[in-house]
Amino acid sequence: MYTPQEVSEKTFPKSTGLSSGYSMTAVDEFLDGLTEDYTALYKDNTTLKAKLKMLAEKVEEYRATEDAMRSTLLTAQKMAAKLVQEAQTEKDNMLKEAQEQHDARAQAEQILADARGEADVQARQLQQEIRDSWEKLATAQSETADFIQRSRDLCAQQLAFLDSLPERNAPEQEDQEPENEAVTLPAPEGMRTIPLTQDPLVAIMPKNHRLAQLEEIPIQELGEDPFISLLQSSAHDIHRALDNAGVRPNIKFTTKDDYAILAMVEQGLGISIVPQLLIQGRTQNLAVRPLKPRASRTIALAIPEGKPLPVVEAFAQTAVAWVKEQSGK
Repeated sequence: MYTPQEVSEKTFPKSTGLSSGYSMTAVDEFLDGLTEDYTALYKDNTTLKAKLKMLAEKVEEYRATEDAMRSTLLTAQKMAAKLVQEAQTEKDNMLKEAQEQHDARAQAEQILADARGEADVQARQLQQEIRDSWEKLATAQSETADFIQRSRDLCAQQLAFLDSLPERNAPEQEDQEPENEAVTLPAPEGMRTIPLTQDPLVAIMPKNHRLAQLEEIPIQELGEDPFISLLQSSAHDIHRALDNAGVRPNIKFTTKDDYAILAMVEQGLGISIVPQLLIQGRTQNLAVRPLKPRASRTIALAIPEGKPLPVVEAFAQTAVAWVKEQSGK
C-alpha cells in the first residue's frame, strides 16, 4: 500500500515510442496499485464507519444508561437524604418524648412525694387531735365525776336540811299533785313564785381567747365563735338575752349538764353564757366577763297557789331568810 509520500514522490519513466509522455505500463501499474489500495482503504473506511456508528450508538446507549444511572443515583441520594431527615426527626421526637416522659415521671414522683408528705402531716395532726380529744374526754369525764360527787354532796346536804325540819304529818288528800317542782319563770297557772335573788348572766371563755382582753363582752360579739349551750328547755334566760340582742349563736355543742359546759370551755371547745352562781370557785382556768347590756336570771321559789302544806311554807320562809342573810354578807 502506497503512502501519501510515496504517491507524492512517484515518478514515471518516459515512453520509448513516438509519444513524449510517460510509460503507460508504468502508469497503469501505479494506478492498479492505487486502485487496490483505495479499494482496501474504502473497505476499511466503510468498516470503520460501521464500527464508528456502532460505537456511537453504544456511546449513546452508555450515555443514556449513564443519565439513567445518574438520575437513579440522584433519586437514591434524595431518598437517602429524606430517610436520614426522617430518621433524625424521629430520633428528635423520640428523645423529646423520652424527655417529656422523664419529666412527667419526675413530676408524678414529686406529686406523689408531696402527697405522701401532706398525708404524713395530716396523719400526725389527726393523731395529735385524737390525743387531744382523749385528753379533753378524760378531763370532761373527770369534771363530770367531780360534778356527780358534788351533786351527791349537795343532795345529801339538802336531805340533811329536810331531816332537820320539824316533822308533821300532812293530811291525806286524794290525787294530790306534787307541791315542789322545778319551773321556768313566769310560773305556770296554779303556781305562785317567791323571788329570792337576781343571778347575773356572764360570758365565759378560755383565758387566751381574743374576747378575754375586754372588760365586758357585747352580746353581739358572741355570734361567731363556737357556742356551747344548755338545752333550750334549761336555758330560757340565756336564749332570751341572745334573742333580745338579735344574736344567733354558732351552737356547736348542746348539753344539759352545767359543769360539762365549764369543762368544755376550759378545754377550748368554745364559749358560753352561764349564771354567775354556777362558776363560783371554778374560775381558775376561765375568763369570766359581764355582758353588755347586762342580763340576769331570777331565782325564785314556785309553790302551789292557796294554802301550802306547813313543811312547804316552812321551807320557803327558811330559803328567803337564808338568801337575805347571804346577800347581807
